[in-house]
Amino acid sequence: MKSLNARVTFATMTAVALAGFATSEAQADDVSAEIRLLRARLNGLEPLKERLKRLEAQVAKQNRQRKQAKTQNGETGDKPASGDQAVAKSAPFPFFADLSHGLTIESLDHASSLRIGGRVLFDGGISSQPEQGSRAQSEHADSI
Repeated sequence: MKSLNARVTFATMTAVALAGFATSEAQADDVSAEIRLLRARLNGLEPLKERLKRLEAQVAKQNRQRKQAKTQNGETGDKPASGDQAVAKSAPFPFFADLSHGLTIESLDHASSLRIGGRVLFDGGISSQPEQGSRAQSEHADSI
């Protein structure tokens, strides 16, 4: 009987070991397949890495050109003017505004002017009660 139990125990242990070995072998196959998949994805990223390097080089070149343009404009004293700046340089605003004694708007040649003066009064109030009063107030008024 002991030998039968020993044989059953040995057979069971052998079966478990073989099943574990098969499982670990399957897991190893899964891991190697996953590694191959990840390597393929990584190789697919190589063209993107190259494109990124080219774009970074292009941005660096544009930054250098912009710096060179700024230093050249700074040396000559000329600054590139946008359309609005060019208009402002060629024709200044023809009126002068002053707020010291009301609002005064006057042309630069003093031919025409506009003055708005006076006082502004403001009054207001805040109430925390509703317009008709609260329920408690109306009930209190009814009981009186």
